[in-house]
Amino acid sequence: GLRYDNIDELKIEGDFINSDKKDINIIKASLPHTINKGNRELVLSSYCNNLLYLNNTLVYDDLIKILRQINKKVCTEKLTFQELKRIAKSTIEKKENKTLKPIYTPRTIVFRKNAPLSLPDKRSIINKVIGENKSKKTRSEIYDVIEDWDWKLGKITITKIAKICKKSPQTVGNYFVEFKSFVRGLNKEFLKEKSKEKEK
Repeated sequence: GLRYDNIDELKIEGDFINSDKKDINIIKASLPHTINKGNRELVLSSYCNNLLYLNNTLVYDDLIKILRQINKKVCTEKLTFQELKRIAKSTIEKKENKTLKPIYTPRTIVFRKNAPLSLPDKRSIINKVIGENKSKKTRSEIYDVIEDWDWKLGKITITKIAKICKKSPQTVGNYFVEFKSFVRGLNKEFLKEKSKEKEK
């Protein structure tokens, strides 16, 4: 059968892999339920490109057959046979010229094929991962603000951090316990230096 993605090539231990940077690049040959007039050639060219990349033994006649089925079932307005031939010919020429490159889809999370998970299970995992990634991002932003603190602003406080991060004081407060001793040490040093300056 045809391959429609390269997920089988990814090293997935357990049921899924995830990245908070959305940098898991997968090669996917997929189509929307319907293709409108303005997007037909672009969508079909991209689909053909990845399908051929994933199934290198396909020939011109195979692509034409596949494109005719898609044109019939998915396109709201059909492309002419000449237009389909042009897409197939152009894609095959890339393969022959060794210029056929995959179009990557960046993902935050990818599930292992045949993972024993229902759709609600997958949704629950996705929501959890998105929540964790959001927390990591917020934590990192708060740390960066503290680390690069402009001491002209005076001592570090939750309200000041929130203003720089463009987050609510409540959100910063939820994470502040992790940075409390670090901030206390920095503020102490700042106040010590300030009192030294006064003495001068």
